[in-house]
Formats: sequence, structure tokens, C-alpha cells
Amino acid sequence: AFSANPNLNHRSIGLLQGFETVDQSWSKELGPIASEITSKKLIESDLSTEISPGRRGSAGREEVFFNAAPVARKTFRRWLKDRDASKPFLAYINMMEAHKPRVPTMRSRETVIDDPALIALGLETPVTEREHLKYMVELRDYSAEEREAIAGVYDASLRELDMATHGILEDLRVRNLLDNTIVVLVSDHGE
Repeated sequence: AFSANPNLNHRSIGLLQGFETVDQSWSKELGPIASEITSKKLIESDLSTEISPGRRGSAGREEVFFNAAPVARKTFRRWLKDRDASKPFLAYINMMEAHKPRVPTMRSRETVIDDPALIALGLETPVTEREHLKYMVELRDYSAEEREAIAGVYDASLRELDMATHGILEDLRVRNLLDNTIVVLVSDHGE
């Protein structure tokens, strides 16, 4: 099991019990790697999230480890290589790229958003947890353009999640496992 979700901490709630191997993106080994991946994705002018460089806010420690799909792939690839190939396996991989705080790369933003003004608006529009909660209880509103920009950031995050998923499937294919493996993709919620 690999989890980038602190709510699935196997020590506190037991959702990952029974797995022989549990890797988490904030572990001593993987935390620095996940943090570096997230840091490289941050855009200096971004003001939109709790971890945005331009916001100067303080994020919870786990938030910098959400964007850990490349770490998930790396640990899964290593596990595939080291496992007993004579036995069937179950692998659980939890990736959080589409979860807040969303920090897709500029390349992903430019790939899915064809309007530079919307890209800029996505970097300016605050979608912190606090602002999102205000929106949910109608204490703030977003303009139609801001909602379109927020949706573009979400789509850019999905692009990165799709690329990571493709990589994991490719790792199975290269090892001649994909045709004999059931792959189930699920989401806990959408936005």
C-alpha cells in the first residue's frame, strides 16, 4: 500500500491494516523526495493555495506531501521488482494530485488551459481551505471567470494524475503483468 493521504495513516485508523508493506509520502525515507517534487512544481507568482510561494501562509506539514504520484510510482516499481513473482499480489496506491492544495506545473496548466488570462487568474484566485469553506456556505462568491480558472487548475491537476497513472500501468506492461492484472480506479470524491 502506498498513501499520500494522511487520513489513511495506518497507525491511527487502521484502513491500511493487512498490507505487508505500507509506504507513505511523508515517511522519513519518502518525505524529502515528495517535498522536493512539490517544491519544483510551485510557481513563484502563485497566490491560490496555502502552500503557494506568493501567499506566505503556513501550510500543514502533510500538504507538501500530497503531490507525490511520482513517489508512488517509484515505490511501486521498486516493490514490483523485489516481490515474489510466483505469488499473486494486491497493490493499493492512493494519489492526491487532484486534492487541495492543487499545484499543477505550469506546463500542465498551459496544456489544458488555452487562455493565458485564465492561467493568470488561476494563480491569483484564492482557493485555500478557508476560502473554499466560505464559498460552500455562501459567505463568498467566485465570478464565472474565477470558477473557470479554478476548473482549469483542477483539470491541470487531473492531467498530472493521469500521467502518473499511465506510468504505473506502463510499469505493469513492461513486466508483462498488465494483461493478467485487474486494475481498479476509484475516487473518494470529485469537485
